[in-house]
Amino acid sequence: MKCSICDEKEIIKIYRQDNVKFQCEKGHKWFENYKDNGGQHRRPYSYEIQLEDILFPREREIYRKLLDDIEKNNYLYNTIEPMSKAQMLMKNCGITKEDMLNIFRKIRDFENKYKYYYE
Repeated sequence: MKCSICDEKEIIKIYRQDNVKFQCEKGHKWFENYKDNGGQHRRPYSYEIQLEDILFPREREIYRKLLDDIEKNNYLYNTIEPMSKAQMLMKNCGITKEDMLNIFRKIRDFENKYKYYYE
């Protein structure tokens, strides 16, 4: 799937009660109906939003890399100071500072206000 406005392929899909919300990485949004309203999407069993639902595909990869590295090096991450943790994560996961900060911002937003921010 890609954005009909800008052809961006990085898209998130959020199941809402009334419809399905799509958003491309450049911020374009559109909505599509469920089958019972003439659309093509099946209703989910739950409308609960998980953290990975609000991450674009590229961000999901980065998030998984971060989690894997933290799990592998848990003891080390618990003993070093924050700046060293950040530098080690960036190096081990092959990501930029901006990528890491973007993921952490989304985690913060999800924890604080995801229902309001993504509806």
